[in-house]
Amino acid sequence: MSSNPWSVYWESPQLHSCAAGINPKDQQQVEAFWRDFAVHLESGSKIIDMATGNGAVPHALLSGNSDLDITAIDIAEIQPEKLFAQYPTLAKVEFHSNVDITNVDAELISEGTAEYITSQFGVEYAELAGVINSAHRLLISGGKIRWLMHNKRSELLKSSAPIIAELTILLQPSGLIETLIKWSKGEISIEDLEREGRDFLASKFAKSERISGQVFSAIEQLIQAKGSQKIDVEQASKDMSKRMLFELQRLEQLSAAALSETDVFDLEKLLQDRGFGKISINKFMLDPNDYLLGWTVEAEKQ
Repeated sequence: MSSNPWSVYWESPQLHSCAAGINPKDQQQVEAFWRDFAVHLESGSKIIDMATGNGAVPHALLSGNSDLDITAIDIAEIQPEKLFAQYPTLAKVEFHSNVDITNVDAELISEGTAEYITSQFGVEYAELAGVINSAHRLLISGGKIRWLMHNKRSELLKSSAPIIAELTILLQPSGLIETLIKWSKGEISIEDLEREGRDFLASKFAKSERISGQVFSAIEQLIQAKGSQKIDVEQASKDMSKRMLFELQRLEQLSAAALSETDVFDLEKLLQDRGFGKISINKFMLDPNDYLLGWTVEAEKQ
């Protein structure tokens, strides 16, 4: 299993890194942000999508304009090929894993060739001065960036906070998951595991079906499988612990990467200092409930 939480996340055949909002239609508004942009681009426009994941932005762009030249890069081990059957347009994209977006190799992507650099919830995870330098090198004169970035006050960040708290408690030393692993190794009895489970359920902190509910369901399956020799219960317990830890790390990175109003001022100055003009940074709201999702960032290489 990879040590990069995002590589583990992208192993699953999923297109998006996070749900836009509580309503499934919210994701359609995010896709429209890119699709409506792509409609007005010239045929053959060269685009670099930074921190692409499994290709959410390229998919949305190509749904608006199928004649775009898109190169998509990410530091993680991405696996967009798992989605080609569901989203055939992704097969047209040139994907690259293990690419540092703060220092893109000129042998991989020639400098001064991109007309647009896009990103959705990605560049803010990296060192922004380095990302901006890379963008400036890769863009043609007059080339533009168009980024959707996390906002510290967004509803997305608010909804992540209780999940982080729940995972932290589950994974704490001598907590439920550590107790599960000890039981799987034969170090404690089933009664000890059940006692820890009851204590966990009796605790006052908020529990969700998405996290705690699935954990208890998985533990029950492991208890039933113990001794059947159909699965390695100890390894399965350790794998579950690792995946939960990686999800916790992923959400903590998301929270740390989000930009405050002060961060936005600093970002604007970085762009200006590196030679970008026509800078526009605005809040991205989802209708009709004014759901704050992130920041939109647009600028042009001078």
